[in-house]
Amino acid sequence: MAKRSFKITPTTTGNGHKLRKPDHWVLQETTGGKVREIHRFQNYFDALQANQEMCGQMMG
Repeated sequence: MAKRSFKITPTTTGNGHKLRKPDHWVLQETTGGKVREIHRFQNYFDALQANQEMCGQMMG
């Protein structure tokens, strides 16, 4: 069984736009070579808090 891992990625909704200021921050699960979007957040700090909660649930 693969160890679960997560990452936070900036994303933009516009086609072909450069990523200067992201529209959303995406919390992704990257387990076993597969990437799955878990949730989109308006700011990085909300995404970071959700990431910490997910990791806390796995540890506890």
